[in-house]
Amino acid sequence: DTDRLARNGLNQDDINKVLTTKKLKYKLLDFFSEPNIEYDSQIYHYLESKFPCLLVFTTKGQGAHIVPILGHTLNSDIWKPEAIRAYSHDSAFEGYFSAVKWVDHFIIHDDNFGMYHCLPVDTLKRITLPKYDPYFRAAYAVAVVPSDVTTTAREAEWASIYVTDDLLNRSKKRGEKLDIWCQRLFNDKSIPTIRTFNLTKKEYSRSLEAQDFDGNSFTPQDKKVLTDDLPDRFWLSEITLPDLYTANKHKIIDFFYMSHDPEDVKNEPDEQK
Repeated sequence: DTDRLARNGLNQDDINKVLTTKKLKYKLLDFFSEPNIEYDSQIYHYLESKFPCLLVFTTKGQGAHIVPILGHTLNSDIWKPEAIRAYSHDSAFEGYFSAVKWVDHFIIHDDNFGMYHCLPVDTLKRITLPKYDPYFRAAYAVAVVPSDVTTTAREAEWASIYVTDDLLNRSKKRGEKLDIWCQRLFNDKSIPTIRTFNLTKKEYSRSLEAQDFDGNSFTPQDKKVLTDDLPDRFWLSEITLPDLYTANKHKIIDFFYMSHDPEDVKNEPDEQK
């Protein structure tokens, strides 16, 4: 068995055996079974949540190769996200930008070449279906997650844009005045940008202690309102605009979504989440 692993490396069954033996829960992201979902968009949310992540890609004549992903780099000057929407009217556009659009490299360790290499995310992307072009492309990823994380970041992110848009539109119909930033979020010229990741109530409460550039901070009453009803762990979507995100990562709205949804309500977003 040791000889076989040395020749062929770890397969999915081997990885499952190792992680379950260590009593670790994990999320398997299969990019061959879901080729329409870009691999970096799935991995990104787990990296931002500080969850360990392994990436497996195919090679020609050598089976698959696995590398741990240690982090990512961000390029705020990337032209593509906004330009492709403006110039091509991409039919696959979902109505918002995920922050992953500005991620240009994953930081990996490759035992063939060494530590802390920058893997350009486009290197392992393909526009062809896996069965026609199976080599040197992302095959699957394994993200080790806490036991109480069952809902996906993709579900949380989609719900954040759907529910926030709905609530702001209801406010406008009732004649309520929105601040200038909320007015800009969903007008015809703006495209919301969303950064979604998982964190604990303790981590979020700690972030509320920070001050902005003018020295402003939340009052004790504000902090109580924001945190009293939060679960111990949740998905957070920071909703903002491209210019704000790429300039200084300022956010406009925080949207909270449950990490552990009961099965009977999991398929539809709910305003109460």
